[in-house]
Amino acid sequence: MNTYILGDITKDAEKCDVNFSIKSYLLETTVASTLRVSDKITNAKVKVEYSIMESTSHSLETSFKFGRSGKGALKRTTLAAVIQGSQYPQYNSDMSWDLQSSDNYVENNVRFNFGGDQWDVQQLFSGQPRDLSVRLAISCQQQNVDWLVYTTFQNTDTSFKGQSGIKLARGKEWTGKLDTC
Repeated sequence: MNTYILGDITKDAEKCDVNFSIKSYLLETTVASTLRVSDKITNAKVKVEYSIMESTSHSLETSFKFGRSGKGALKRTTLAAVIQGSQYPQYNSDMSWDLQSSDNYVENNVRFNFGGDQWDVQQLFSGQPRDLSVRLAISCQQQNVDWLVYTTFQNTDTSFKGQSGIKLARGKEWTGKLDTC
């Protein structure tokens, strides 16, 4: 069998596509990829279909997305990535991250899926001259993980309120409160 290599590249101001294929007895593959870049978003996607020595055909897809936006003082950054394959599906995974921030405020939300496990991490910090809120949570239902640590304080001219807590498992939570008037 002869070896063939074919390809195509197209590009404009915000997008680039690269496609090619290789055909031989040892390897038969096609690759399709796209990259988009703009002021606020970057996307990349690659799909590979392959067969080694005329065996069963498999595919592998990866994608990536990065974005930035803002509304007033609040800034937002997002990131997402996915890996999906047909040959080893137990390693399929995806991840997303969402960050929002402004003066005295930071919030992160992260989700990670690997195989059959989904992990979530949430973090919050909000601090003003008379208010404070801090929170960190980590959970994975498949691994029976449900952790939380938090504290809040509110202070006015006539009162002070505070609450803190910790959770180490579902149903195992401890909370403390302090209120003064």
